[in-house]
Amino acid sequence: MMLRYSFDLPDEAAAIENAINKTLAAGYRTKDIMSECCKLVGCKEMAKKVVEKI
Repeated sequence: MMLRYSFDLPDEAAAIENAINKTLAAGYRTKDIMSECCKLVGCKEMAKKVVEKI
């Protein structure tokens, strides 16, 4: 939201949002959003997974 609305960077915001959606679709979850049949990862690992998808 910061990139999209504060800095007027919609393409960059979309790239991050898409990476997050792909990471979640791959089944990765942190403890606070863990669901059945998903892969539990820590915050650092989740961030690494998101960066890999950008």
